[in-house]
Amino acid sequence: MREFRAFMARKYGDPYYIPLVLQATVQDRTTVPTFSPVDYRKHLASVLLADTALSLPERRRRFTILVNQPDLHDSTTIHQYEEGIPAYRYFPRVSVDFSSSLRAASPLDRISFLLMVVQIQPSAAGNSSQLQNTAQEQIRFLNFSPKEADFVDFTRGQFTQAFQASASAAFGATTTESGGSDGATTQNSIGWTPSMTFSESYVSNLADAIERRSTGLLDGQTFYAAFRSLREVRIGGTYNFDLMLEVLSKKGEKIESGGVVSHPWEPIANEVRADVYMIGVVRHVYDRGHLRSFWGLSKVPESENDDVYEQVVVKKISDVVLWRSKELDWVASEDSAFRCVVEVFTNRPGATFVATDEGGDIVAVGGGTQGVLRVPETVEGCSTTVRFIPVVQVLSSGSTLELTVPDDEVQVRFAPEERGKVLGIYQSQSQ
Repeated sequence: MREFRAFMARKYGDPYYIPLVLQATVQDRTTVPTFSPVDYRKHLASVLLADTALSLPERRRRFTILVNQPDLHDSTTIHQYEEGIPAYRYFPRVSVDFSSSLRAASPLDRISFLLMVVQIQPSAAGNSSQLQNTAQEQIRFLNFSPKEADFVDFTRGQFTQAFQASASAAFGATTTESGGSDGATTQNSIGWTPSMTFSESYVSNLADAIERRSTGLLDGQTFYAAFRSLREVRIGGTYNFDLMLEVLSKKGEKIESGGVVSHPWEPIANEVRADVYMIGVVRHVYDRGHLRSFWGLSKVPESENDDVYEQVVVKKISDVVLWRSKELDWVASEDSAFRCVVEVFTNRPGATFVATDEGGDIVAVGGGTQGVLRVPETVEGCSTTVRFIPVVQVLSSGSTLELTVPDDEVQVRFAPEERGKVLGIYQSQSQ
């Protein structure tokens, strides 16, 4: 640590300098306007203003309504029926921007890893034991985009081995005779020079793979996005994600107006808050790496051989509001309820059961230890088939246990003025 502080002091003048800036921005898409290069609403509004068939105040009123619209409207959908009343849940959409900026003095330094985690606070998720026909559910992340799992193959370099040897042998004899007065002269020469050549080489590519980018959900309460840099690919800038939440609801007090009975469906939490965690790893190069030739006469830069420091930067943004209720609860009328009522009892709080008609189409959904299903009336009275969905339980050892009802399909027939009753006992396969 002392050497790193001294290195940062020499390079930036501050031993505690943090070159990486991390930031996350969260926006509820139901409260902000559309962000696009072209505002198509103003174009439509200009066409509306040109309609002379409407009075000028009416045209201005419609113009105001058209241009003052959010990016997305609140979304609700029927999740199940409770005592014949359609139960609605809320599905807000949230836009999250994850930004990073590296203020480094050297082009060799880079961001090697980035991670963002958005975790719903337990107090916001809540326990839904207060809800009817529901297992232990919580406010959760239901979906997100873009979905990415990017694995990259790359080559770290080549490994080469070579061997050469040489040897040679030679023998020679020379005799010289002359007829002069001095007589004959003989010269002999013997030489040994090794000369043999042998060579062998082996080249192998050092391939590797890495998960460069990944996003996902963990247990419904946590969203994460991770990014890794490579020698050829850098990371940084701003990444955008679109998250969908599922907010549970509870039935409000009955409202009677004009002879129509209805129930508002209130979200179990007026707002959803989360904690955002961000982690970045900065790669500081303090000694450039090289590749040398066999004799060490030449060298070329090689980033894999750099001597580096890795600095970890952590930032947390607490208590971020993801979504806030508009206090405009969705209202469901009892007129949509069917006359035929089936009461279902089970021994599992996580049970799920459905009612189907003669064609096999699902007409009602329920869950929990006790539920009420309302089904359409037929010519012969009330007739439906209740089907029990298997329950998968995760044990502490990590293994799974599947629980099923032996008679998972029960056909019920009764008069409209009566109530059908069905009992389902979940058991393990070994029982």
